[in-house]
Amino acid sequence: MFMRLYTGDDGKTRFEEIKVCAGNEPETMILKAGAQARFHTSPEGYFNDWHISHGRQILVHLQGKTEVGVGDGTVLTFGPGDAMLEEDLTGTGHTGRVVEGPRLQISVPLPD
Repeated sequence: MFMRLYTGDDGKTRFEEIKVCAGNEPETMILKAGAQARFHTSPEGYFNDWHISHGRQILVHLQGKTEVGVGDGTVLTFGPGDAMLEEDLTGTGHTGRVVEGPRLQISVPLPD
C-alpha cells in the first residue's frame, strides 16, 4: 500500500492512494539527489497525538504496525512494505499509534 497524506480545503488531513505500478513494466520514482534517509524506531504502544508532517517526505514501514488516523475519522494500519507520502504541512494533521512493535521505518525528505 502506498498512501498520500495531504491537507484538504477544510484544514483536515486526508488519505489518497498512490498507484505506483499499474502495469507489467517496472516504474521508478526519482527522489532528490543526495537525499538523506533517516531510520526511526518506536516501541509498541507509542502514541503520537495530532501533528502535521515535518516536511514533505516518504515513510516506508520496515517492521511493526502503526495505525494512522486523519481528520475525517479514517484510520489505516501500515505494516512492513507499506509506504506513505507525507504532505500534510498545515491544518489539524494526523495521529500515529504503534499497535505492533517495535516499529521501524525509514524516512526520505523530499524537495518542496
